[in-house]
Amino acid sequence: METIRPIGDRVLVRRDEAEAETEGGIFVPATVRNPPQRGTVVAVGEGVYTESGDLIKLQAEPGNSLLFGAHCGNEVEFNHETLLMLTAREMLAVVDGDEVRPVGDRVLVRRDKPKDQTDGGLFLPETAQKPPQTGVVVAHGEGIYTESGVLLTLPVAAGNRVLFGDGVGSEIEVKGEALIMLGIRDIYGTVAPE
Repeated sequence: METIRPIGDRVLVRRDEAEAETEGGIFVPATVRNPPQRGTVVAVGEGVYTESGDLIKLQAEPGNSLLFGAHCGNEVEFNHETLLMLTAREMLAVVDGDEVRPVGDRVLVRRDKPKDQTDGGLFLPETAQKPPQTGVVVAHGEGIYTESGVLLTLPVAAGNRVLFGDGVGSEIEVKGEALIMLGIRDIYGTVAPE
């Protein structure tokens, strides 16, 4: 049987199966199921070479469970199977049991709770509550490599409260908790008490 060996920063993934049934027991036809944003790494490229010739290996390896964005990668048909070819930039995190390890410049954030009432004291229904653009960093990747191979660490740390853009990031669930995965460029700054 033939195998694929990705080149450079490419990662070959077998996407997890889409849920055929909702939590409430309603059957979802295959034609309308959202493809899962999680899969198992089948193969990885050698990594990326810097200008000086040093190799920066990818942060995933075969067998890892991987999170990726909703519209990332390209589907490839190989050996009667549909696989997904991603670039290293499209990887969000490696998942090991309940542990989620963001890769590169990714930052995992627990969003602050939305305001459930107006400043005047009126209660807001859940549908009218705007998701806050602030939250606490749960975990982050190792940083960004420059073209010369220097690792630039991220300017945030676990426990920092951050401000981020509206409508950015990927919502993910970890241990039953809804979190948001951001890129460092989505974060405007840290928030500190006065």
